[in-house]
Amino acid sequence: MKKLLLILLCLPMLFSCGAEKKQDNDLTRENLKGKIKEMTIYVFNVRESFGELEKGNLMWKNKCKYDEDGNKTEERYYKDGELIWKEKYKDGNKTETNYYNKDGELKEKQKNKYDKVGNKTETNYYNKDGELTWKEKYKYNEDGNITEMSEYYEDGELGGKERYKYEDDGNIEMSYSDGNGKLLWKYKRKYDKDGNITESSYYNKDGELGSNYKRKYDKDSNITEDSYYDRLDGKLLWKYKRKYDKDGNITEESKYDKDGELEEVEKWKHKYKYDVFNNNWILKTSSDNTITEREIEYYK
Repeated sequence: MKKLLLILLCLPMLFSCGAEKKQDNDLTRENLKGKIKEMTIYVFNVRESFGELEKGNLMWKNKCKYDEDGNKTEERYYKDGELIWKEKYKDGNKTETNYYNKDGELKEKQKNKYDKVGNKTETNYYNKDGELTWKEKYKYNEDGNITEMSEYYEDGELGGKERYKYEDDGNIEMSYSDGNGKLLWKYKRKYDKDGNITESSYYNKDGELGSNYKRKYDKDSNITEDSYYDRLDGKLLWKYKRKYDKDGNITEESKYDKDGELEEVEKWKHKYKYDVFNNNWILKTSSDNTITEREIEYYK
């Protein structure tokens, strides 16, 4: 069951796997400024040469193209010089994702459909031969909020269903049932007045709390703190903190244990070099022994 497996893998990171607050376009979502036409990101490891640190091997590369409204039209991801996946977009919506094997051959394809207002109505998964393997269909309420997502096998049999409930205070409850209608799990999310997720709790089929995350933000809605709590006694298990510069770029990341002690080798600092056109960073040096470069081409 493709979707169920994906959701279960995402459960430890519920904050990042779900829908976040709507942004103006893809550029603002990625904290990029100016009218960018194309951006390529290179991530290198760091090696020591004659006592000096320098770029080592290229670990991965990501290439994005944007339209003049700041929305992506295409994105490609490469690892070890090989194309891993490619995505296509239209009007700010992801329409297609292609996955490739190490020989550059297509191994799986995903296609999305949208209604006239931009809500995703259907996702279809295909194998390398173009045969349908899985389908997802979505329903929305009059406010444009998703209320139901149904999953189907290639023969049309129902595989599972997600249902969403919206409370007056803006909080959301989502439940997942199998094809026979049996509840498997549910989670609840709480939001602040700015639409940022502040808490996400997961419950098993018996209603027992499985995990609980809480999140804090600064005045610019940058994520400053994530905390994870034990499902039985509610005590803190670990905490993750971030610091930002005036441009909204992460300068420091730290992970702490239940006693508030910094975990060994769990603190990273990032330094940036900026371009002279729009103050976008073009070089990031990180204490996790990586160097990231961004090549940015702007519309004229």
